[in-house]
Amino acid sequence: VQTCALPIYQTLATTTDQNGDIYIAWSSLEPAKTSKIGKFDTNGEPLWEASLEYPDHTIFDMVVIDDKIYTAGGAIGYKTGVIYSLSADDGSIHWKSAQSNPIDYFIDIETDGKALYLSGTSHSISRAALNNTHSYKYDLDGKQIWYSKSNHYGSQSEEYGATIFENQLISAGKTQRARNSASGNFLVSRDLETGKVQWTKLSRDWVSKFVDIVTYKGTVYAASIEGNSAVIHELEKRSEEHTSEL
Repeated sequence: VQTCALPIYQTLATTTDQNGDIYIAWSSLEPAKTSKIGKFDTNGEPLWEASLEYPDHTIFDMVVIDDKIYTAGGAIGYKTGVIYSLSADDGSIHWKSAQSNPIDYFIDIETDGKALYLSGTSHSISRAALNNTHSYKYDLDGKQIWYSKSNHYGSQSEEYGATIFENQLISAGKTQRARNSASGNFLVSRDLETGKVQWTKLSRDWVSKFVDIVTYKGTVYAASIEGNSAVIHELEKRSEEHTSEL
């Protein structure tokens, strides 16, 4: 088992490629503030380690397409989402793109192999930004194709994860009906090609939030925290759902 020798660090994201190699992103405070990404083989042996362009940049999620790594993260303290395209061979930077208001960083990245789909969080931007949730589509060269807000006009709204299902990008998170009301599970479906919102769904289970969503064998599953319980929701087409409590 490989262990990290850094005295103070936090692992922020992991992913694998088609060969089973592992990519890990982390931030360190000592001996100097830095953010890095590393590649490890299937036995946990390090292959390379590379620093991001600035130590305030962080990675919260990433995907690998062929010989490129694409990341979702931000410039912490600067209220800016940052995307990196890195070489899977040595971690060198191909391109970098930034996006600020209405988000302060990207928290999730998905791909269909042809484009990148990112969800952003707005928790420190403004009350107006939190009325909706926000997603973006970029091509593999870093050009933004569309931006889409949920248009449901809630309060304290956030996306925590997304998944691709058929021709949809389905994002999961939380929202409130009003500023001082309890939060509830929130789903929004966007058309992959245009970003147009196809439907939104707010669960009646209050004081809850979706924390992740995945597609597995043609079915979408979303995980939520509801009180002291973790609940798995199986979603049917048109956002109907069955739940299983853990």
